[in-house]
Amino acid sequence: MENTDKTLKIIVITILVVTVVNVVIMLFQKSQLGEIKNNITLSQNNIQDALNNLKSARDSINAMQKDIQDFKDNINKIQTNVEVMNVKKELDEAKAQGQVNSKVKTLTQKRDSLLKEMEILNAN
Repeated sequence: MENTDKTLKIIVITILVVTVVNVVIMLFQKSQLGEIKNNITLSQNNIQDALNNLKSARDSINAMQKDIQDFKDNINKIQTNVEVMNVKKELDEAKAQGQVNSKVKTLTQKRDSLLKEMEILNAN
C-alpha cells in the first residue's frame, strides 16, 4: 500500500506541477498578447498621425500652388497694363508729332488688342 501511496503522490505532484506550469505559460502568453495589442494600437495611432500630416502637407502645397497661380495672373495683368500704357504713350506721341496715319492706326489696333487681352485676364 505504501507503494501505491507513493505512486499516487508522485502522480498528484506531477499533475500539480504540470498545472502550475500551464497556468504560468497562459499568464505569460496573455501578457504578451496585451503587449502585442498595445503595440498594434500605437502603430495604428502613428499611421493615423502620419496620414494627418500628409493631408496637412498636401493642403499646404495646394494652397501654395493657388497662390503662385494668382501671383502669375497678377504679373500678367501688370505686364498687359504696362504694354497698354506704352502703346497709349506712343499713340499720343505719334499724334503730337503729326506722324503718318498708318502709325497711329497700327498703334490703335495694338492698343485695342491689348485691352481685349486685359479683359480676358480680368475675367479670370
